[in-house]
Amino acid sequence: MSAVREALAGIDTIGLNVRVDNRAAIRVYESLGFVRHCPFYEAL
Repeated sequence: MSAVREALAGIDTIGLNVRVDNRAAIRVYESLGFVRHCPFYEAL
């Protein structure tokens, strides 16, 4: 995880799109300090 933090040093904003049901990914991102900003709806 420290390698990820090093790689992101100095970056102000990153956008991630994660499915709401992908709880494992959400937990990882939140453990790295990411916060939920706004919902993203995808449709065909």
